[in-house]
Amino acid sequence: MKELTTMNNALLIAGCGRNVGKTSAGCALVKELSLKTPVYVVKISSHFHVLTDSLNVLTSEDKLMIAEETDALSGKDSSRYLDAGAAKVYYVQAREESLPVLVKWLTEKFNADQPVIIESGGLGGYIRPGAAALVCDGSREKKTDWSFNYQLITENEPSRVRLPFNWNNNRWQKR
Repeated sequence: MKELTTMNNALLIAGCGRNVGKTSAGCALVKELSLKTPVYVVKISSHFHVLTDSLNVLTSEDKLMIAEETDALSGKDSSRYLDAGAAKVYYVQAREESLPVLVKWLTEKFNADQPVIIESGGLGGYIRPGAAALVCDGSREKKTDWSFNYQLITENEPSRVRLPFNWNNNRWQKR
């Protein structure tokens, strides 16, 4: 079993598939928390897509691309987080073998007192977050190989998914 990097300031959101409410739930939490503190978001995809003009590429290698989202109105998931009030949003395209490099970047980029919401299915094998949620709809069930506790959220209507966490005293707490 590999050693996980502890990121107590991270809230990890993963899902049982597409369109289950991960981003909607993350945006709702960002909207609420950003009224009290700057919230940062990292949206990670294992698929490499053509980038939009609104992404400012910070680094690009063969199996890893990190970009900052600059447009709150493009309709992309990264843009939706910015529109919800995130201080900064980073969109990452990464193959699994590049995730250790990404973890190093994350730990150097964010201070322990900065709340970071990370939407990723694969990063749970590399970090131990302060809190985690697995979002599923009623039609499929998914188990993870995560070695840490997480909140399983099952909701058939993606727009109604809510994350039961809050950021208090520089840490994630369950409500």
